[in-house]
Amino acid sequence: MYLRKALNSLAFCSLLGSTQALDSELSNNIRNASVASSSTNRRLQTAACTLLLKIKTFEDGHEEEQVDCYDEETKTYSRIATVRGSEYIQSELLSRFKKGELHSAESTLMHEGAFYEGNTLVLPSDGVAKAEFGQNTNSRSRRRLAISGTRTYLAVRVIATDSSPTPTTSQISDEWFGTSGDPVNYKSQIEACSYNAVTVSKFTGSGVTNGVVTANIFTSVGGKDDGDIADLAETAVNNLNLGNPDHTILCLPPGTSGSWIGWAYVNSDISVYNDDWCLYPSIQMHEIGHNWGLAHSNYNGDTYGDQSGMMGYSYSSDDNPVMCFNAPKNRQLGWYSDRTVTVTSGWTGRLYGLSSYSSSTSNDAVILYIPSGTNGSTRDYYVSFNGDSGINSGTQLGGNMVLIHYRNPGTDYEESTLVGGLNSGSTYTGAPLTITVSSISGSTFAQVTVGTVVNTPAPTRSPTSSPTAANPSPTPPTPSPTKAPTSAPVSSPVASPVLDDSSCLDFPDKFKFTKTVTITCADMTDYRCSRPKGESLCPNRCGTTADWCGDNLQDAKGRVEYGTDANGDIIWKGCAFVRRKADKIAQRCSKGNIALACRATCQNQ
Repeated sequence: MYLRKALNSLAFCSLLGSTQALDSELSNNIRNASVASSSTNRRLQTAACTLLLKIKTFEDGHEEEQVDCYDEETKTYSRIATVRGSEYIQSELLSRFKKGELHSAESTLMHEGAFYEGNTLVLPSDGVAKAEFGQNTNSRSRRRLAISGTRTYLAVRVIATDSSPTPTTSQISDEWFGTSGDPVNYKSQIEACSYNAVTVSKFTGSGVTNGVVTANIFTSVGGKDDGDIADLAETAVNNLNLGNPDHTILCLPPGTSGSWIGWAYVNSDISVYNDDWCLYPSIQMHEIGHNWGLAHSNYNGDTYGDQSGMMGYSYSSDDNPVMCFNAPKNRQLGWYSDRTVTVTSGWTGRLYGLSSYSSSTSNDAVILYIPSGTNGSTRDYYVSFNGDSGINSGTQLGGNMVLIHYRNPGTDYEESTLVGGLNSGSTYTGAPLTITVSSISGSTFAQVTVGTVVNTPAPTRSPTSSPTAANPSPTPPTPSPTKAPTSAPVSSPVASPVLDDSSCLDFPDKFKFTKTVTITCADMTDYRCSRPKGESLCPNRCGTTADWCGDNLQDAKGRVEYGTDANGDIIWKGCAFVRRKADKIAQRCSKGNIALACRATCQNQ
């Protein structure tokens, strides 16, 4: 159950008299929130507040986490700090969240020596050492509840004195609910991916037009913290006395500090978007996914790297990519439960893709779940077929492959990790049970065997012919995520070196290791370097020479120095980002080292 319903009603507090402009970088934001001011506006904490985990995404692909606290007594959200600062207290609280000791929207915090100052809860110098942690008795745990039924959504177009959102009310409604015929929107994709287990409904009320309401905050946003502006927006909405939708969507105007694109509270009902990002289905599903208790999807050490589903990177497109959530997320949501098969010894049969679910029978599966404890495993493993058609036609990673994920046991908030992708004739031995793909039928299903099948009773399908000998199979390639441009200053271009395009991420000619998988040199691993032609095609990636492309200009993810941000830190961008908008290619090619590394993209600019 959402925090709003658990606490009956939520209200954000107003900002301190004159809202202070804060740096968007979390370390500075929290530091500024620490208490070094006078006792004006202070009040003692008299009741426990409810802890909320905030996940914030930025244009360059990094995330920031922060723990806030909701005070039911005053209906306000508060940042958390100590009299000595807030980096330590935030680190300690986040550590307890990661260990599973605290849960967003359920765990509470009380400290007899704490006080509120403005929108900050200030703990004594002992931090959490003497704090009391409990559980919200007004809340019914929703971490294990399936996401289903009709859910109401209220989108808020927030108007400031110096800025208004670029999208209009009708555009916001169309991109969330399809009210003007938009072919791919939040409503259409959620209902399709859940096979109507979830019905997305526009919230209604006085002044609400097709699920969207306008809220004036009567202050400027230029250079101010988005969290503070969100507080004002929620206060304005509460003053309208509209009631309690299941989800409140805040579309903030441009101009707040930092290059953030969206954030949400985990297991709560609030999600916040920066200007145009309020229109894009990928981030809509991503942030609401956090509201539903979903964590990110990791691949190759990148917390957003698993782009087979919507809890990886987000994309600045209003109709693409068309895809759903991955297997661990779908099981956590309670979707496809009638085609989820628990495997502890052996199984063989057809593993269907999401878009072909309706073609499957009770003998088939959409999700194969190998629970922890199987052969001594301490993790849950998931096997799924990532068919790239229909509702999942835009999957960005491992299309038409059998994917293997793992996560820590259970269905609580927990990051999933993609560890492998199999083609026809491939076998994976890194899971508790061996996984073999005998054949793949287009984007419909794969014939899969997990473990050892002996005297398998009906309704399990009979094994297919013997699979090919086990061969390590390359994991699916990681495409460069699309990210929005920043306005940060850029560095001067370096002198043009001798180019060796065969080693560059942007090199247009790809080479094959299997019949169906193509990768660029940026995806090389030690194993791939040992394969025929690997060393000669990708000398810098394989360590035989140090040419300019991989070793001097590109980082480990194949991204290129684009410029620097306000703090002087390097901004890295991939060549796919440069190509993303045709009318901006020339401008982006002039930044940093882009023209050198993205030669194929920039050569005609």
